[in-house]
Amino acid sequence: KGDIALREAQRTGKVVVYHQDPIKDQLRSEKLKYKEEIKRALRENRFVPFYQPIIDNISKKIIKYEALARLILPDGKIITPEHFLNIAKETKTYGQISHMVIKKAMDDFKDSECTVSINLSIDDIKNSFTQKFLFAQIEAFPEPNRLVFELLESEGIDSYEELWIFLNRLKHYGCQIAIDDFGSG
Repeated sequence: KGDIALREAQRTGKVVVYHQDPIKDQLRSEKLKYKEEIKRALRENRFVPFYQPIIDNISKKIIKYEALARLILPDGKIITPEHFLNIAKETKTYGQISHMVIKKAMDDFKDSECTVSINLSIDDIKNSFTQKFLFAQIEAFPEPNRLVFELLESEGIDSYEELWIFLNRLKHYGCQIAIDDFGSG
Protein backbone atom coordinates (compact mmCIF):
# COMPACT_ATOMS: atom_id res chain seq x y z
CA LYS A 1 0.00 0.00 0.00
CA GLY A 2 2.97 2.25 0.57
CA ASP A 3 3.85 2.07 -3.12
CA ILE A 4 0.41 3.45 -3.99
CA ALA A 5 0.99 6.46 -1.72
CA LEU A 6 4.51 6.91 -3.13
CA ARG A 7 3.27 6.93 -6.76
CA GLU A 8 0.50 9.40 -5.86
CA ALA A 9 3.02 11.66 -4.09
CA GLN A 10 5.34 11.56 -7.11
CA ARG A 11 2.44 12.30 -9.47
CA THR A 12 1.04 15.21 -7.45
CA GLY A 13 4.20 16.53 -5.81
CA LYS A 14 2.44 16.49 -2.43
CA VAL A 15 2.72 14.45 0.75
CA VAL A 16 0.23 11.59 0.60
CA VAL A 17 -1.02 9.44 3.46
CA TYR A 18 -2.55 6.18 2.30
CA HIS A 19 -6.04 5.39 3.56
CA GLN A 20 -7.62 2.18 2.51
CA ASP A 21 -10.52 2.89 0.18
CA PRO A 22 -12.21 -0.22 -1.24
CA ILE A 23 -13.68 1.68 -4.18
CA LYS A 24 -10.33 3.21 -5.18
CA ASP A 25 -8.62 -0.15 -4.64
CA GLN A 26 -11.15 -1.82 -6.96
CA LEU A 27 -10.64 0.89 -9.60
CA ARG A 28 -6.85 0.45 -9.40
CA SER A 29 -7.23 -3.31 -9.72
CA GLU A 30 -9.54 -2.95 -12.74
CA LYS A 31 -7.15 -0.45 -14.36
CA LEU A 32 -4.20 -2.83 -13.91
CA LYS A 33 -6.29 -5.69 -15.35
CA TYR A 34 -7.17 -3.64 -18.43
CA LYS A 35 -3.57 -2.51 -18.97
CA GLU A 36 -2.53 -6.13 -19.33
CA GLU A 37 -5.62 -7.07 -21.32
CA ILE A 38 -4.99 -4.27 -23.84
CA LYS A 39 -1.45 -5.49 -24.45
CA ARG A 40 -2.64 -9.08 -24.93
CA ALA A 41 -5.54 -8.02 -27.15
CA LEU A 42 -3.20 -6.08 -29.43
CA ARG A 43 -0.93 -9.12 -29.79
CA GLU A 44 -3.93 -11.38 -30.41
CA ASN A 45 -5.76 -9.00 -32.78
CA ARG A 46 -8.86 -8.73 -30.54
CA PHE A 47 -9.80 -5.09 -31.14
CA VAL A 48 -12.56 -5.10 -33.72
CA PRO A 49 -15.09 -2.73 -35.25
CA PHE A 50 -18.75 -3.38 -34.54
CA TYR A 51 -21.06 -1.85 -37.13
CA GLN A 52 -24.04 0.21 -36.11
CA PRO A 53 -26.46 0.88 -38.96
CA ILE A 54 -27.44 4.53 -39.44
CA ILE A 55 -30.99 4.74 -40.74
CA ASP A 56 -32.62 7.58 -42.68
CA ASN A 57 -35.68 8.74 -40.71
CA ILE A 58 -37.75 9.30 -43.86
CA SER A 59 -36.90 6.35 -46.10
CA LYS A 60 -36.21 4.00 -43.15
CA LYS A 61 -33.27 2.59 -45.13
CA ILE A 62 -29.73 2.11 -43.92
CA ILE A 63 -27.62 4.97 -45.30
CA LYS A 64 -24.30 3.96 -43.75
CA TYR A 65 -22.68 1.99 -40.99
CA GLU A 66 -20.65 3.44 -38.14
CA ALA A 67 -17.58 1.44 -37.05
CA LEU A 68 -17.38 1.31 -33.26
CA ALA A 69 -14.24 -0.05 -31.57
CA ARG A 70 -14.72 -3.01 -29.27
CA LEU A 71 -12.37 -5.23 -27.28
CA ILE A 72 -13.20 -8.93 -27.33
CA LEU A 73 -12.03 -10.78 -24.23
CA PRO A 74 -10.78 -14.38 -24.54
CA ASP A 75 -14.08 -15.62 -23.09
CA GLY A 76 -16.00 -13.76 -25.84
CA LYS A 77 -17.21 -10.91 -23.62
CA ILE A 78 -17.44 -7.60 -25.53
CA ILE A 79 -15.92 -4.52 -23.88
CA THR A 80 -16.84 -0.97 -24.90
CA PRO A 81 -14.29 1.87 -25.13
CA GLU A 82 -15.40 3.51 -21.89
CA HIS A 83 -13.56 0.69 -20.08
CA PHE A 84 -10.28 0.73 -22.02
CA LEU A 85 -9.85 3.98 -23.98
CA ASN A 86 -8.36 6.21 -21.26
CA ILE A 87 -6.09 3.39 -20.12
CA ALA A 88 -4.97 2.86 -23.73
CA LYS A 89 -4.09 6.56 -23.96
CA GLU A 90 -2.16 6.40 -20.67
CA THR A 91 -0.20 3.33 -21.80
CA LYS A 92 0.49 4.77 -25.27
CA THR A 93 -1.35 1.92 -27.02
CA TYR A 94 -4.25 4.04 -28.29
CA GLY A 95 -2.64 4.54 -31.73
CA GLN A 96 -2.24 0.80 -32.23
CA ILE A 97 -5.92 0.28 -31.43
CA SER A 98 -6.90 3.02 -33.89
CA HIS A 99 -4.79 1.42 -36.62
CA MET A 100 -6.32 -2.00 -36.00
CA VAL A 101 -9.91 -0.72 -36.11
CA ILE A 102 -9.34 1.56 -39.13
CA LYS A 103 -7.72 -1.24 -41.14
CA LYS A 104 -10.39 -3.80 -40.28
CA ALA A 105 -13.23 -1.37 -41.09
CA MET A 106 -11.75 -0.47 -44.46
CA ASP A 107 -11.05 -4.12 -45.26
CA ASP A 108 -14.62 -5.06 -44.35
CA PHE A 109 -16.12 -2.38 -46.63
CA LYS A 110 -13.69 -2.27 -49.56
CA ASP A 111 -15.76 -4.70 -51.66
CA SER A 112 -19.11 -3.33 -50.53
CA GLU A 113 -21.30 -0.59 -51.95
CA CYS A 114 -22.06 0.68 -48.44
CA THR A 115 -20.63 3.74 -46.76
CA VAL A 116 -18.73 3.31 -43.51
CA SER A 117 -18.12 5.94 -40.88
CA ILE A 118 -14.96 5.75 -38.75
CA ASN A 119 -14.39 7.81 -35.62
CA LEU A 120 -11.18 9.81 -35.28
CA SER A 121 -10.06 11.64 -32.17
CA ILE A 122 -7.82 14.68 -32.00
CA ASP A 123 -5.11 12.25 -30.81
CA ASP A 124 -5.41 10.40 -34.13
CA ILE A 125 -5.18 13.65 -36.08
CA LYS A 126 -2.16 14.95 -34.15
CA ASN A 127 -0.23 11.68 -34.50
CA SER A 128 1.88 11.81 -37.68
CA PHE A 129 2.29 8.01 -37.72
CA THR A 130 -1.49 7.54 -37.57
CA GLN A 131 -1.98 10.15 -40.28
CA LYS A 132 0.47 8.34 -42.59
CA PHE A 133 -1.25 5.03 -41.87
CA LEU A 134 -4.71 6.50 -42.44
CA PHE A 135 -3.86 8.16 -45.74
CA ALA A 136 -2.14 4.99 -47.00
CA GLN A 137 -5.34 3.07 -46.17
CA ILE A 138 -7.47 5.70 -47.94
CA GLU A 139 -5.27 5.53 -51.05
CA ALA A 140 -5.76 1.75 -51.18
CA PHE A 141 -9.53 2.01 -50.67
CA PRO A 142 -11.41 1.63 -53.98
CA GLU A 143 -13.94 4.43 -53.42
CA PRO A 144 -12.85 6.94 -50.75
CA ASN A 145 -16.14 8.81 -51.23
CA ARG A 146 -17.76 5.91 -49.29
CA LEU A 147 -15.63 6.78 -46.24
CA VAL A 148 -16.93 9.16 -43.60
CA PHE A 149 -14.57 10.30 -40.88
CA GLU A 150 -16.36 11.41 -37.74
CA LEU A 151 -14.28 13.74 -35.64
CA LEU A 152 -14.91 13.18 -31.98
CA GLU A 153 -15.56 16.57 -30.49
CA SER A 154 -12.70 17.37 -28.20
CA GLU A 155 -11.46 20.21 -26.08
CA GLY A 156 -7.92 19.10 -26.91
CA ILE A 157 -7.74 20.96 -30.22
CA ASP A 158 -4.87 23.38 -29.87
CA SER A 159 -4.04 23.92 -33.53
CA TYR A 160 -6.96 24.63 -35.78
CA GLU A 161 -4.53 25.17 -38.66
CA GLU A 162 -3.25 21.60 -38.29
CA LEU A 163 -6.86 20.35 -38.13
CA TRP A 164 -7.80 22.38 -41.22
CA ILE A 165 -4.87 20.92 -43.21
CA PHE A 166 -5.91 17.40 -42.17
CA LEU A 167 -9.57 17.97 -43.11
CA ASN A 168 -8.62 19.43 -46.49
CA ARG A 169 -6.48 16.41 -47.20
CA LEU A 170 -9.42 14.11 -46.40
CA LYS A 171 -11.62 16.17 -48.73
CA HIS A 172 -8.92 15.95 -51.44
CA TYR A 173 -9.41 12.16 -51.44
CA GLY A 174 -13.18 12.60 -51.64
CA CYS A 175 -13.86 11.42 -48.08
CA GLN A 176 -16.77 12.82 -46.14
CA ILE A 177 -16.37 14.52 -42.78
CA ALA A 178 -18.77 14.63 -39.84
CA ILE A 179 -18.60 15.79 -36.24
CA ASP A 180 -19.61 13.17 -33.71
CA ASP A 181 -21.55 14.15 -30.58
CA PHE A 182 -21.61 17.78 -31.66
CA GLY A 183 -22.32 20.11 -28.78
CA SER A 184 -21.57 17.60 -26.02
CA GLY A 185 -18.03 18.68 -25.18
